[in-house]
Amino acid sequence: MHVNAGDTAWMLAATAMVFFMMPGLAFFYGGLVDERNVLSTMAQSFVAIGIISVLWIVIGYSLVFGPDHAGIIGGFQFFMLRGVGNTPTAFAPTIPPLLFMAFQMKFAVITPALIAGAFIGRMRFSGYLAFIGLWSLLVYCPFAHWVWGGGFLGASGLHAIDFAGGSVVHELAGASALGDAAILRPEGARHRADLRRIVRAQLEAVHHAVHRVDHAAKLRHEEAVHHAGRGELQMQWRADRHRQRVERGYSLIRVDEEPFPVERNDLNRDTHSGTRHRLGRIKLM
Repeated sequence: MHVNAGDTAWMLAATAMVFFMMPGLAFFYGGLVDERNVLSTMAQSFVAIGIISVLWIVIGYSLVFGPDHAGIIGGFQFFMLRGVGNTPTAFAPTIPPLLFMAFQMKFAVITPALIAGAFIGRMRFSGYLAFIGLWSLLVYCPFAHWVWGGGFLGASGLHAIDFAGGSVVHELAGASALGDAAILRPEGARHRADLRRIVRAQLEAVHHAVHRVDHAAKLRHEEAVHHAGRGELQMQWRADRHRQRVERGYSLIRVDEEPFPVERNDLNRDTHSGTRHRLGRIKLM
């Protein structure tokens, strides 16, 4: 077993990409909650980086990848990374063990942070810190050892294969989140009152929206009636004006504005404007 430069470079890049998932998860969860829980939700993702990283370096890596004990848990051989140097091991035969430790640490960090979405707003921040620390040591480390560290689910047992954390990370986080959501139920009276307040606010918003729509429709109707009335008055005024001119026997209305049929027979000069207009004599109906 020797260190391969290409494998080492690729694992460095992969470790960095997994690390960048933590800020992405913080912003993702922060965008799903109401404004009063945004900062605490994002802080839960960022604080997991520090706490789980320390626990992983101190004891977590040794419990997962240390000497196997009955297929259940690893030993304390790598406590505080003792004996983890630059010589490749069977778990990663072409990269340095420290790089393998860092790569696995990023999965250990992001897994408890995924669970935080199940109890946003229902757990104190101090309780969250204690929870992720205990959960990482008592749940994640044994399960990761079962699959990746030589336990009874891995290659030496039931031959379970997990290349990207489908079972160790996502299935375990999902099952834990479901259990937390079932245990940390909302407080009855307070949350029922909040629910009533939210429903009342939504109903009021709908009522105001409907009122605004009705008011706008009423205004449009009144405006249409007003314009229709003005049109009727204008038609009545034109009819009266035309009747008066008919009584005088001649129409001085322009042909293009004539509301009644006319005989277009000559051109006369408009004495008022000094321009020529096509005039017509009224056909008496």
